[in-house]
Amino acid sequence: MRCVYARSSEPHRLTGCFVIAADIANWAYGLKLDQVPIEVVRQARRALLDTIGVACAGANHEVTRAARRGFYSPGQGPCSVIGGGRSTAGIAALINATAAHAYDFDDASHTGIMHGSAIIVPAVLALMEEIDATDNEALEAIIVGSEIAYVLGDTLTHRHYLRGWWSTATLSVVAATVAVAKLNRMQADQIAQAIGLAGASAGGARTVVGTDAKPFLCGYVAKSAIEFAAAARAGITGPTDVFESERGFFSLLNDNIWDSDQLATLGKKWRLEDPGLLFKRYPVCSSALAAVEQCVALRARYEIKIDQVCEIQCRIPELVKNSLVYDDPQTFQQAQFSLPFCVACALHLGDVGLEHFSDSVLFAPDIRATMAKVNAVVDPELSSEAMCTRYPESTAVEIHIDDGRVFKGITELAAGMPARPLTDDELSVKFYHCVKYATAKQDGELVAVKQMMQSDSGANERNIKEILNVLWANSEAVNFG
Repeated sequence: MRCVYARSSEPHRLTGCFVIAADIANWAYGLKLDQVPIEVVRQARRALLDTIGVACAGANHEVTRAARRGFYSPGQGPCSVIGGGRSTAGIAALINATAAHAYDFDDASHTGIMHGSAIIVPAVLALMEEIDATDNEALEAIIVGSEIAYVLGDTLTHRHYLRGWWSTATLSVVAATVAVAKLNRMQADQIAQAIGLAGASAGGARTVVGTDAKPFLCGYVAKSAIEFAAAARAGITGPTDVFESERGFFSLLNDNIWDSDQLATLGKKWRLEDPGLLFKRYPVCSSALAAVEQCVALRARYEIKIDQVCEIQCRIPELVKNSLVYDDPQTFQQAQFSLPFCVACALHLGDVGLEHFSDSVLFAPDIRATMAKVNAVVDPELSSEAMCTRYPESTAVEIHIDDGRVFKGITELAAGMPARPLTDDELSVKFYHCVKYATAKQDGELVAVKQMMQSDSGANERNIKEILNVLWANSEAVNFG
């Protein structure tokens, strides 16, 4: 017999046989910032800062320009659009989230193997401007959305991603919807209806990797989150058994395999802190970071001459193989998911930066020749449960020289991984370079940004609206063109 929700005597609290949407809604409704551990708030601020920075870097990416051409009409609303101008909250979220993921430089989580911030943060920031919410309300919403995204990732396990679902979309549409509903001061029963609407819409295949669809669908999901919350606020209902139903999320998207014990940890285990987020040092898929770092280190340590290299062998876990799917990339997006390109770029240039995603690098004959020497092999030891738990995207590199020498090393955790985090200073430097890349200005011209970075508190501690005023909407120091 199927049960339906009924209101209890306690205000804004839901009861019933199907409890997942209700439990999530009740928790989100009741959470206040002063209940959140200080370190979790700090990590949320880091995610906020990094997302704004990478969105700035992506402002002039062609996919962002295309999104502006397709959807932006000047003067149509109160919300800042990356690259200049204002629009409605939905359109601002679409364009800004597209920009945030354009270079795949945004943070990631291994709980669910997903990019949550690129969708949650732009959706929250757009609505924040529309309703003139406070910094604390925006941080509450970002934390709520992040924790929901990552607890769902743990609940579904990596199986969901490995089956071919793009968990960034499937999980973030629910999480961002709740974040927006929270920010919009909706009641618990309204939030539950919004969850039903978002969960019923969830989908997204990993075929998006290496295409414009990947960043654009981040924007589409952020816009959808704002719309689902608005629909629920207007009284449109959704299936509140969306997770548990035999025709629901868990059944259709994960063969009804889910870990209820993980769901029970929502608000008890804070995933922004444990295990934490990966903040990238290089603008490539997280599965390529260890290989890039190791190749850069070997190149410097042994002063390797690239014309003497005859083979580069990379031993990788299964997850890395499943993520880096382009051996012969033909576009910049494909290059971000190409182990041969990332290795060749690192060995030739000693870096993989935003400026290297150009035709002059991607199709350079010497880069292509080195790419052909890269051989990737799935290593059973690196793919073991123990290694995948501790080091899910490790890579061992062997560089064979034509005189018989072999230089080798392994990077188990790339810099930026939660267990090897970037410092606040390193994250601020990344933020500054993203802004500088977007503007093509000299250091001396970025006065407002430099002042913010060099203040006593640093950009990580600035209030949200101050950062937006400096970078997103009104600053004369930053012109995205």
